[in-house]
Amino acid sequence: ASMTAFREQCHLRRQPTPGIARKWAARTLAERHELTPREAEVLELMLEGADVGRIGDRFTISEKTAQHHVSSILRKTGVSRARQLMVRALHIAQAACVEGMPLAELTPQAGITPEMIEAELLRGQANDDDDDDDDN
Repeated sequence: ASMTAFREQCHLRRQPTPGIARKWAARTLAERHELTPREAEVLELMLEGADVGRIGDRFTISEKTAQHHVSSILRKTGVSRARQLMVRALHIAQAACVEGMPLAELTPQAGITPEMIEAELLRGQANDDDDDDDDN
C-alpha cells in the first residue's frame, strides 16, 4: 500500500541546496517568461552574480551581445533593473528552500518514471533486508 501511495505522489517535495534553488529559480523564470535557451543560461549566470563581462567571457561573445541578452531578459520579465530580477529569483529560490521542490522537477531530462523510482526503492529495501539478515 505504501508503494502505491508513493507512486501516486510522485510529486513529493525535496529541500534543495542553495545552488539547486538558484537553478530552479532561473528555470522557473525562464519558463514563465519564455526566455530563449541562451537567455536562460545568461539568467543563471546573472543569478550567480556575473556581470556582462563575465557573461561575455563565459559564452565567448562581446560585452555588447551579453548586454543585449541581459536587456532582453529584463524586458521579457517586465523589470527595469537586474536587481529587481534578482529579488524575484530570490523569492522563488527561498520558496523552494522552504516548501521544497517536486521530485519530478529536479530531473526532467533523465526520464525518471514512477516505476523506476519504485524499482529502486524496492531494490534498496531488499539490500537493507539482506544486511539485517547478515547481522543475525
